[in-house]
Amino acid sequence: MMKHSVGFIGTGEIARIHGEAIRNLGLEWNIGGGYDISIDSCTLFCEEYGGTRYSDAESLIRDPAIDTVYICTRHDSHTEYGKMACEYGKNVFLEKPVAMNRAQAVELWNRWEKKPVPFAVGYNMRVTPSILKLKELMREYKVVPETFRVNMTGTRFMKGWAGDPESGGGVLVCQGSHMFDLITDILGSPIYEVCAQVQWLDQHRTMEPNGAAILVKLKNGVCGTLLMHDRGNKSYHVEPGGRMVNVTIYSEQGTFDADAYGNLRYGTEQGMFCQEFPDAKNQICKWGYGNEAGYFSKMLDGEISPLCSLRQAVEVAKAVDAARKSAREHRWVKVE
Repeated sequence: MMKHSVGFIGTGEIARIHGEAIRNLGLEWNIGGGYDISIDSCTLFCEEYGGTRYSDAESLIRDPAIDTVYICTRHDSHTEYGKMACEYGKNVFLEKPVAMNRAQAVELWNRWEKKPVPFAVGYNMRVTPSILKLKELMREYKVVPETFRVNMTGTRFMKGWAGDPESGGGVLVCQGSHMFDLITDILGSPIYEVCAQVQWLDQHRTMEPNGAAILVKLKNGVCGTLLMHDRGNKSYHVEPGGRMVNVTIYSEQGTFDADAYGNLRYGTEQGMFCQEFPDAKNQICKWGYGNEAGYFSKMLDGEISPLCSLRQAVEVAKAVDAARKSAREHRWVKVE
């Protein structure tokens, strides 16, 4: 296992979760410091995890002592920092979404192609304990999916920057990108076509919509539904045992139903079963962040990784733009 020196751009809550995941795994990585527009946030982060408090993002990225960059900032800065990290030849872990839109995602991809570096995008639900087990069971039972449904219910977070058209993108960027990536990963097929309706649920019309219902057709012909909004509450959807994200796969081989951050249920000819994950007692484990750190470490050592690649994240951004267009024009739109 190679040693790496990691710098964090953005030192808020998600950076701290990644910092804890790195530390809990016992990786021989050094956290070399961080940068944040909030001096207080960055100071506290560096006091907790070590390293230098950099005065700006470029100073961190160009520092030869830093070989790996975690980008944990608001969505509108992902493309800029991702391109900069590629330019300086750093390993990159970029929090989701890859970009605010297709154009930005393609711009980042074009920069990466000129100077390829190890690059993972943080769609963490791919590697939660329940989703990993779901994919294992689907292989075991040789599942041929017929249809699916996916629900994502967040707490009321889109009244702030996450719902801002410039910095957050609302339901289609914040939640839609997550769900597009998750279903394509589970079912092994890209999104082909979407038909979306959006809602402003107690949300001012100057902000992006915070609710959406989407019909989805995959390239393999399987169709299903996505329902997403931020009308949930912390105790039911976020606390241990909560049901923020639910995925159900229907097939002749059985019905497989997983809470991405919770438990797994499935029914086959052999009966009804429930799989619990008693070791997933905290957010770092239950939400897949520990697995992300482990897989990213293996990726940097040259192993094949189940994490979202930059190419896959660009396809997700294309699907988000198609959903935007569909919601505006009230019709099916192909992902191109």
